[in-house]
Amino acid sequence: MRTLTAAEVDDLTSRLRTHQRAVELDVADLVDFMLGTGLRIGEACAVRTGKNADGPPLLDREAGTLEVNATLVRGCGQGLRIQERPKSRGTRRGRVCPVRGARRVVAAEAARILDRP
Repeated sequence: MRTLTAAEVDDLTSRLRTHQRAVELDVADLVDFMLGTGLRIGEACAVRTGKNADGPPLLDREAGTLEVNATLVRGCGQGLRIQERPKSRGTRRGRVCPVRGARRVVAAEAARILDRP
């Protein structure tokens, strides 16, 4: 495993923004969010709004932080589900979140809520 160079990141995000299926699935936004925060894909997909058990917000747009406290997993015969703890004990953490990334997460959550029947 290695870190992508700046040129590779630019190439990847450029390709994702012009690939029809990637655009339909908002893959570029997810990749931007992961690149900006350093989250694993399961952690990025499990970011939620609301408050944690102690009361602070899970995603704080004003402070530019988010709490990593879950991951997305595929259970045998269960499909995808949110596992209420991250991959390992050491990965439960707070993260500084780029403002652009925080706004996208909040916008996506709002869209998901508005689309519910």
